[in-house]
Amino acid sequence: MLRGKDGLSSLIVGGIFLVLNCIMLGLALTGNGFLFGGILILVPIAGIITGFTALKQGGTQKIMGIIGILLNAFNTLVSIAVILLGLLSKASN
Repeated sequence: MLRGKDGLSSLIVGGIFLVLNCIMLGLALTGNGFLFGGILILVPIAGIITGFTALKQGGTQKIMGIIGILLNAFNTLVSIAVILLGLLSKASN
């Protein structure tokens, strides 16, 4: 990640994976059973970690770190939901 820009990198990762998780959730709800959400759960966890390191910095990095932590925590929960929906759709087939 970028040195000294941990809040920005956490925010960018959170935004990108918010879009990806929405796509994966849509695929899981339509019954396609997208199971690769388990792989993509690792990147939001890294975004949470960089968000916490941004809290030690001051100013806008701290604010972006807080927003990044919230986005990445939401992305982690959605990834878990996608995994469960994928498993349920595979089990019903």
